[in-house]
Amino acid sequence: MSFCALLLLVKMVITFVLIALPLIFAPHAILEKLWRQPAPELLFRLYGIALMALIVGYGLAYVAHNRGDDVSWVFPIAIVSNGGAALAIAWLTRGMVRALGGGFFGIMALGFAAAWAWPASLMQPLW
Repeated sequence: MSFCALLLLVKMVITFVLIALPLIFAPHAILEKLWRQPAPELLFRLYGIALMALIVGYGLAYVAHNRGDDVSWVFPIAIVSNGGAALAIAWLTRGMVRALGGGFFGIMALGFAAAWAWPASLMQPLW
């Protein structure tokens, strides 16, 4: 498995299980407690659906990468999405949400930036 494939897989699984599914299906009151932000229920649901759209894009890139196709098109999308989320979380939250959420999105943004900067390393197996 290459760095690119691992990065896409980790991003898809963690985002799907820990963020998108809860945003779509968890009770509104629990979401407000977890996110420590009062917000309309619709906002949480729409954010979860938007994340599902990104996961579809990452999935298409994962399949294309495993076929040997160029997937550099996904990196600017991933950098803006993850980098923007990391900055927003750092700016607007505190405590555990800032540490875990900002850390996860920040690491993902840096990983995608590294993959975009060194494309030759994309296809090399990690082990």
